[in-house]
Amino acid sequence: MDLLIFAHRGEAHAFLHHFNFCHVDNFLANIFRSEKMLLAICGEGIDNAQIYTSACLAKFPEISNVFSLGVAGSLNHKISSNEIIEARTIYAQNEFKSYQTGQVRSQFDLISSPSRILNKESAQKLSYFADAVDRESYGVAKASSFFKTNFRAIKVISDSPLKKQTNICDFVKEQALIYSDKLLKYYLNSYLPENSIKENSYQIICFIDEHFANSFYFTFTLEKQLNVLEEKLELKGIDRSQIEEVIVSLSKNEKRPKERTLELISCLKDLLNPFEKTFNQKVESILSSLNDQYTKTRINNNLEKITLEMHSKISHPLQLDCLVRRLKNFDWSELDHVFEGKI
Repeated sequence: MDLLIFAHRGEAHAFLHHFNFCHVDNFLANIFRSEKMLLAICGEGIDNAQIYTSACLAKFPEISNVFSLGVAGSLNHKISSNEIIEARTIYAQNEFKSYQTGQVRSQFDLISSPSRILNKESAQKLSYFADAVDRESYGVAKASSFFKTNFRAIKVISDSPLKKQTNICDFVKEQALIYSDKLLKYYLNSYLPENSIKENSYQIICFIDEHFANSFYFTFTLEKQLNVLEEKLELKGIDRSQIEEVIVSLSKNEKRPKERTLELISCLKDLLNPFEKTFNQKVESILSSLNDQYTKTRINNNLEKITLEMHSKISHPLQLDCLVRRLKNFDWSELDHVFEGKI
């Protein structure tokens, strides 16, 4: 069994939707299990990573490989943003001991910092010891070493603290799902070769152009969305016949070509992530108790924590009283259960 350790849910997003994970009850928060895999979202920091890794290794002795996955900052001008590296040696700031990973062919070393590195001066000091910096891998490596378990650190480079940057934390959060897709593709190709991505990809747009050219209309943006979806569908192993069935079915409805295209993209997203469809429907059902013709509530896209955004038009005291009553009766625990995977 593989244990996958992430700091944040956004970094784990693609993995949670690709594999059939279920929430592990009566244990630490944000632990998910599939048939051959355990996934933990530990939060930032060396200590959190060590606690979660140790707890999982103690409770699940069948774990044979541990992976620290997520983003890292480049400390080496030769490593570019969006590049994926596997670390050879793991260091920590203000720690004497280092840990070797099982990836001896790697040329890159990683250092974990107790705090975020947001300026060039701090990054320059760390660059003498390693090629990239993260915040968790040392804790994962330390726990794995104690339990004598194989360990790997796979990181996608999000930025370079050696360069002047602004609002980098917000940028990394916005890009989290893209980073997650990159990590999943690398993990599948490198460690689950039976699920690796085939070189000769099936092109949805070519099938549509050949058979249903007048039934759909693609702007540049919509075509780009379709190409991204196609890559993810192939990654997940969705059979092309299922995709073609959706296209044939939609081509027969009476909607306009662009409306069919939007519906096609929506259907393919549901095909890709049936769990996410169920998730969104459940969230919408919970939020319906807050919504009416004057009030609209939605979940913020920030995946770090549950945040509601509410827009309301109030023109009379009775409307305000009604909104206050709905807020008082709203059961937040229902949202907690959904975000913990208890759907």
